[in-house]
Amino acid sequence: MARFSYDGKTVDYRSVAEIDRAIEALDREIAALEGRRIVRHVRITTSKGL
Repeated sequence: MARFSYDGKTVDYRSVAEIDRAIEALDREIAALEGRRIVRHVRITTSKGL
């Protein structure tokens, strides 16, 4: 986390990892309230260009 102050005001910036964790927690909470599970799929395709 980075903190910057200027003219008596302070701003805290979170890391990308912290933001990702917060979003995942919110997604889990929303899914639980809706009565569903979060299923994430990653599909990788490759080609040799032929």
